[in-house]
Amino acid sequence: AVPDGQRAILAPLRGRRRVIGTALFLRDPERRAFGHDDLLVAAQLATHSALGIEKAALDGRQAFIADALQRRMLPETLPPSTGVRLASRYLPAAETARAGGDWYDTIPLPGSRVALMVGDVMGHDLTSAALMGQLRTTAQTLAGLDLPPQEVLHALNEQAQRLGTDYIATCLYAVYDPVSHRITIANAGH
Repeated sequence: AVPDGQRAILAPLRGRRRVIGTALFLRDPERRAFGHDDLLVAAQLATHSALGIEKAALDGRQAFIADALQRRMLPETLPPSTGVRLASRYLPAAETARAGGDWYDTIPLPGSRVALMVGDVMGHDLTSAALMGQLRTTAQTLAGLDLPPQEVLHALNEQAQRLGTDYIATCLYAVYDPVSHRITIANAGH
């Protein structure tokens, strides 16, 4: 409702596919009436506002999906390993960095050994989370072949290159032998 005596422009907030609201511009009755230029400015402000609102909503949905995807791909619990007590917790550095390409994993190996992995695909978006899932699955498969850490990372790097060069990834891969109390570590990435 327009207050009595106020001059008003009611401009639709047109998004890409639909009207998502309205913008109301008011002017005191003591001021001059709105003119043609005022209508053009109001229409432009309404259009830019609508597109900004839609983008913010889309970004929020994508962040929610990326967060859900990442959390679903991280292990809920770590597998039991002989001679090793394992614990994990995913804690992002900031609320704005919740979703993205972080991963960790443990893979039991023959001879009571265990492979430990921590990785990160640069970025905090849906693409980073999806790439993380692909690299994590590849790393799990390579670990199952019981290759030395440097060979696992070499093969993982080749797969990362096939997935594209727009993203950078880091991975630390270690194999711990609780019998000999030895750990072999390799890392690669940015």
